Amino acid sequence: MKISPLAKNIAKTHGVDYSQVSGSGEGGRIVKRDVESLISDSKSGAQVSSPVSNATNNSGSMPRKESNQIVPLTAREQIHPSGQFKTEPLTRMRETIANRMVESVNTAPHFYATTRATVDQLLHIREILKVEPEYEGITVTHMVTKACGLALRRFPRINSKYENSSIIEPQDINIGIITALPDGLLIPVIKTVDKLPLAEIAQESRAMIQRARAGKPKGEDLSGGTFSISNIGKSEVEHFTAIINPGQGAILAVSSIQEEPIVKNGQIVVGKTLRLTISVDHRIIDGVIAGEFLTYLKKLLEEPVLLLA
Repeated sequence: MKISPLAKNIAKTHGVDYSQVSGSGEGGRIVKRDVESLISDSKSGAQVSSPVSNATNNSGSMPRKESNQIVPLTAREQIHPSGQFKTEPLTRMRETIANRMVESVNTAPHFYATTRATVDQLLHIREILKVEPEYEGITVTHMVTKACGLALRRFPRINSKYENSSIIEPQDINIGIITALPDGLLIPVIKTVDKLPLAEIAQESRAMIQRARAGKPKGEDLSGGTFSISNIGKSEVEHFTAIINPGQGAILAVSSIQEEPIVKNGQIVVGKTLRLTISVDHRIIDGVIAGEFLTYLKKLLEEPVLLLA
């Protein structure tokens, strides 16, 4: 009996016997549509044959060939082979996240733009700063946060939101840092980022994230955000997009730092880079503004002395 590998795999997954199927493929070969038709018949109440037993009868002789037994397949057997899945209810946090993400993607038309920044100088300055007491624990995320604050001040539309057929532009720039927890996310918010020195951003961010992960955030830690940053740079992720937090107009996704060829002074050299992808609500933010924001953000990260001004 000829059967295609795909058809055989589908039959095995759904527990159906294809031995009596007449193939519609070339030379009578059983193909995907034949098995799918068999599965469809079983779901609608049709019965599926089981193989004939090869056991001997009581006299020791082979039994005469009998009609095949009829074994209907249950929905569970068709879809979920026994022992290969488990059901776990969502936690309250996970359910809230699920509802908010569905709300965002169903109401805000997302538009994405990506740039690549060379961050050798950024990493060099971080190495210099981190030995100073006021910069203890400073990370690339803290520096990206400061850069975003300055870029949002120059392009306030990115800091805006859509509400009741209007563009709402907040007076302050409050950036939420998406923070992973064992079963969900919290978003501590650093207020008036554009006005804070880099050292203070590092201190506030570190303290708020520690409180969030300990399950003891202050009420004001999690409110008032106007823009968000999602950084999964600790993972080997070169590029990703993020879903806008409801009530905001944009979010920045920050990749891991990679070593790759770059052109410097007309020469190809190895540099450290990261990719920055902005997701914007296309109802209020167009590609031109998103591109200008990313261009300025790239400049700030590639010339990090500007973050210390």
